[in-house]
Amino acid sequence: MIHNIMSEFLGTALMIVFGVGVHCDEVLNKTKYRGSGHLFAITTWGFGITIVLMVFGGVCINPAMAFAQAILGMIPWNCFIPYCVAEFLGGLCGACIVYVMYADHFKASENVVDSVAIRNIFSTNPNIRNLSRNFFVEAFDTFVFCHQFLVLQNILKKCFLSEWEFWYGQ
Repeated sequence: MIHNIMSEFLGTALMIVFGVGVHCDEVLNKTKYRGSGHLFAITTWGFGITIVLMVFGGVCINPAMAFAQAILGMIPWNCFIPYCVAEFLGGLCGACIVYVMYADHFKASENVVDSVAIRNIFSTNPNIRNLSRNFFVEAFDTFVFCHQFLVLQNILKKCFLSEWEFWYGQ
């Protein structure tokens, strides 16, 4: 179990380094890719998630995914809380790494870049505040993400069973 917990921690940290790092590049002053746009950011996020899944295998890297897999019996319930703690700490560690890497850019962005844009590097907030609708959007998006990931995982397992066993040992 310690191997899985370390994989959750390291996988989440690496994903956050990619994702938050690209937002720093896009938002902060004096970065190479400042203002490069949404497509650049989502492509890099996707690349980061892909790398994490290729390096660490069957990790959840998200408490919602760990919860979905526990409900479906894909991971034991006694792993749920340790996975979530590891993912939280991995996300925190990844964010701290990015903050240290971009510390000079954060300083150069003070009073130049909108403070909400800087805050949104590490968090999200809706442009129009309607809490019930905002919650529904996040819950629906999380459901779609988890559902599609689990369906894809099941399809890959059926189509490439021997390769799956080779890479993931299941």
